[in-house]
Parts: sequence; C-alpha cells; structure tokens
Amino acid sequence: MATDTSTKSTGNPVLKVRDPSLDFIRLVAILMVISIHVSAKGFASMTNHWWAVNFYESISRFSVPLFLMVTGALLLGKETTVRTTGNRMWRVGLPLVVWSVAYLYWFRYTGTEIPQWTNSILRAPVVPHFWYLYTLLGAYLFLPVMIGFCKITDTGSKMLTITAWFVGASVVPTVYALTGKEYVGLNWGFMSLYAGYLVLGWLAYRWTTFNKSRVTLALFAWAVSAALIAILTWQHSIKVGAANETFYGYTSPFVITGAVSAFYVLRAFAATFAASRWFPAKALRKLGEVNFGVYLIHVMVMFWLDLRGFDFQFINPWLAIPVVVLMTFTLSAIVIYLIQRLPFGKLIAPN
Repeated sequence: MATDTSTKSTGNPVLKVRDPSLDFIRLVAILMVISIHVSAKGFASMTNHWWAVNFYESISRFSVPLFLMVTGALLLGKETTVRTTGNRMWRVGLPLVVWSVAYLYWFRYTGTEIPQWTNSILRAPVVPHFWYLYTLLGAYLFLPVMIGFCKITDTGSKMLTITAWFVGASVVPTVYALTGKEYVGLNWGFMSLYAGYLVLGWLAYRWTTFNKSRVTLALFAWAVSAALIAILTWQHSIKVGAANETFYGYTSPFVITGAVSAFYVLRAFAATFAASRWFPAKALRKLGEVNFGVYLIHVMVMFWLDLRGFDFQFINPWLAIPVVVLMTFTLSAIVIYLIQRLPFGKLIAPN
C-alpha cells in the first residue's frame, strides 16, 4: 500500500485530489490479506472443510497485487527526488522497526524468544506479512526507473514490455514450478515481478474508461481467475500429495489476470456509487487512513483472537472465516485509530 494519499482528477496522470475508488480498493485488499492469514491455519491439513479454506484463500490472492497497483497509480505519475524517496522510506521504515519490536515482545510474552533482535529485523521480516514492507522500501528506491518507463510515449513499446513481463515473471516461473523444466533459454531475471504490478496499476489507472460491457467482462474474468486458482490448487495438491500453493503465488498468471480485473471492477463500482455520495466517500477516506496501520497490527490481533478460541474453525469454517476476518479488521482499525490520536502516533501508524 502506498502511504501517499494524494489522488487524481479524472484523465490526469498526476494525482491531486483524493480518489475514493483507490481507498475502496485498499479496503477490499486489506480484507483479502486478513482472509488469507485467517484461512492459512487450515490449508496444510487437507481434511474436513479444506474447500472452505481453499475458497477464501483463492478469492483473496489478489490482495497484495491490488496494493501494489494502487501504489503505482499513486506514484508513477509523479516526479521523485532524493528527498521524496527518503520521506517515503521513513514513513514505511520507522513503523516497520517499531512494529517488528512490538511483535518480538509479543512472541516473548507468548513463550517464543527470538535472539538478536536487531539482526533479525535487518535480515528478514520478524513476522511473515512484513515481507511486503521490505518490498515496498525497495520499490521506492527504484521509482525513478519505473517513472521513466511510464513517460515513454510509444504505446506499443509499453505493451510489448508488459507482455514480456507477464511471460518472464509469471508464465515461465509457473511452468518451471509445475514441471521443473525451462522451455525457453532467455534470461528472465530482468522481469521484476513486483515492479510489473506497480506499472500495471499506473497503466490501468491512466488508460481505463468505464462502460457496462467492460465491467461485466472484467467481473467475469475476475471470477474465472479465482475459480481457476481454487480448482488448480486442489488438482495440483492432489497430484503432489500435499497442499501446494503454486497457484496462490503472485507469479501465478491467474493472480495477475484476477488482480487487473478486480482493480477495474472495484474502481468502476466505487466511481459509480461511493464517489458520487458524500457519506461513502468520507467513510472510505476514514478507513483509508487506518488501512496501513491495520496491515501492521492485524496479525497480532488475529493471534490474540486465536488464543481466545476464535480461529478459522470455531464454528463452521464457511462462516467462521469471514466472521474472524471482520472481527480482526474491526479491532485492528479501532486500535490504530486510537494510536493515531496519541502524540507521535501517526509516525508509527501513518494514515
């Protein structure tokens, strides 16, 4: 998720007025993130109710790609300097360090001691979902490269590069994961997966116009992508004899097609309904202000709920998973809202 909150007026690639549609996409994306983490506990077992877990995992796998696409939409139409890069990295880096320490204290409190805290934070995320923050810091450093690409005026060159990215960063890794073979000898290492999502976000935001037939087609593509992820995950897991996440990965072609389709549909929905009414736009803005903080804290809240018996199967998982997702989001949003009202609170939970 970008912590830049300025957004655009329609048709202008430089974002100046807050766009409720991007807040709406981020709201859906954070709910998807929480859904993945709530469901994950039941994925490996492949026993009773596994299809409930697989369903919620599959429909939520577009979460981080949506966050990256929003980041691209927000930032790739802007100029960047050393100062703006430093400010962005500070807004992510400081919360990363503070919340990493908070999680390390949580682990100690719950009986797991991790030695050498400083080295642990420097080397790798202390909780798995913080990988995204490390990725975001790297993305900020390479914004000038992506901005330069977006300034190319030849549409054909852009589409050729995006097509090559899709093949090199998605199709080839997926085929290799399934077969163990490389069928094309080109070095695809240049095709950075996450940079491609940022560029896709900028292109989708800059070039899209809405009409009923396109929205219907995109909604169909979104649903088909999610269905294929679920079905292929089941088939491949049966084939290899264990729950397998190959088709959940952000390299999965169906995650990419689903994320692009979801971005379009969610923007169209928000532009039609939320942006035209004062209350939804205001509500989305308030939720957008706690979104980043919810991402930071939600796993701790989820752990807390789990200790009290609220997990993916405290009732039937088809119902339990969305209930726990909403509980986690609501409690996380309340805590972050309160933290932001403390002195310096917005430094560790930026809005």
